[in-house]
Amino acid sequence: MIKFNALYEEKGDKIIISKICSVNKKEHTLEIDKADYIKWKALDMYVQDAFPDHSAQDREFIKTGITPAEWDQMFPEEEDDFKL
Repeated sequence: MIKFNALYEEKGDKIIISKICSVNKKEHTLEIDKADYIKWKALDMYVQDAFPDHSAQDREFIKTGITPAEWDQMFPEEEDDFKL
């Protein structure tokens, strides 16, 4: 079972987002600027606009708490069965 909730901890001008991945049982941690996080929440911005320097995987983790391994488990790449 995938648990999406992550821990958000303030440390000075940063926010540390962390959780134990339900797939590989490793801690997944990301550090973001507190000002960017506040702006994102207060202005109801798109996550990609608030955090343009972060990867799509990082932005998904910021928004939903889903780690890359959890994403891959939920949405595995499909093999192309089409052959010419």
